[in-house]
Amino acid sequence: MSVVILTPDPGDPSYAGQWPEVLARHQTALATEGVQSRAEPWTDHVESGGVLADAPLVLPLVAWGYHRDHAR
Repeated sequence: MSVVILTPDPGDPSYAGQWPEVLARHQTALATEGVQSRAEPWTDHVESGGVLADAPLVLPLVAWGYHRDHAR
């Protein structure tokens, strides 16, 4: 099984020092259970979530920053 983990916008410095470590912990835990994962910025999928439609599961575990960008 594989999953996509949504992450913050890589251009947003607000969480730059925090989310990579959180993402790594989630990916390690998932890998321990045999689940492959890949990270995708949530901001890449605002206009169209088509790329995510092929993912069996999308986890918004680290999709930080959305609350400051209501327009998107």
